[in-house]
Amino acid sequence: MKNKRGEVMVEAALVIPVVILVIVTLLTLLTFFYSCLGEQVGLHKDILCKLNIYEKTAGSIEEKRETSGRTQGIISYIMKKECTCKVTYMRESEIIRTGDKVKELL
Repeated sequence: MKNKRGEVMVEAALVIPVVILVIVTLLTLLTFFYSCLGEQVGLHKDILCKLNIYEKTAGSIEEKRETSGRTQGIISYIMKKECTCKVTYMRESEIIRTGDKVKELL
């Protein structure tokens, strides 16, 4: 065990590339999930803009959108996610007024 320095160099040559690969993979996953979250928030905002609660008493809207992050190559094929947003709305004041009118009729 005279050449301990050589052992350290060989061990570092094997471990450092694996550590770098793990870090890059985690960063790629982090950016993918962040872009998916942004896509979901954008989808929800778009649905709320389309929704006009003053026209109807109750209803629901559903919309789907696919996201693949901002990666290129084979990773963009593997990392895809479908976002589905369903919004159900109800104007409680109209339902209460309708209930009051029903009670008056009875």
